[in-house]
Amino acid sequence: MIPDPRDPTGRPMFKGCLDWVLNNQREDGFWGECDGHGMPTIESPLATLACVVALKKWNVGTREVQGGLAFVNENIEKLLGDHFPRWFAIVFPGMIDLAHEVGLQIAFPKQLGLSMNIFGERQGIREREELVGEQFPPLLSYLEVLTPTDDKLIEESITKDLSLDGSLFQSPAATAGAFMATGKRECLAYLQSLVQRCPNGGQQNFL
Repeated sequence: MIPDPRDPTGRPMFKGCLDWVLNNQREDGFWGECDGHGMPTIESPLATLACVVALKKWNVGTREVQGGLAFVNENIEKLLGDHFPRWFAIVFPGMIDLAHEVGLQIAFPKQLGLSMNIFGERQGIREREELVGEQFPPLLSYLEVLTPTDDKLIEESITKDLSLDGSLFQSPAATAGAFMATGKRECLAYLQSLVQRCPNGGQQNFL
């Protein structure tokens, strides 16, 4: 969700990506890939939350936002089952936090126990692991959904682990988070190169 610093009105830097989101919501209300049977995968709730947060941030696509939230509310429990992977426990609560920041009220009455378990697991992961530790991928690779507790430590870690191509762990979303946290030109150059390779706006995950 990177604003264009050259535009005083605060428009998105990558408007083509926002247009892609508006034009690529699936009929059932979600964004993301389907499995071999045409059904949404476990990644779909995260992609959908990322898209509705971006639309809300830039104040467009009210109907699409409502459809995306309805999909998440209705499908999160059956998509997850009783267990969820580490990456989901990190990213999903972070996406809920971002949704709240842009004014989206998300409640999962049927899945209250499940959502509490996920938030509890995230807290445990953050207490056990360092930003860059032995666990792979490290927490820093999910920078876009982390709530910084030490800005200096975040910047030092980003500088240390930035790749030669300007990316953070080859992740567009984490690199966007790194750019917003540090303003590093290398990060911006990496994101711009992705947009040039995807002229139709398919890189929606760093809006």
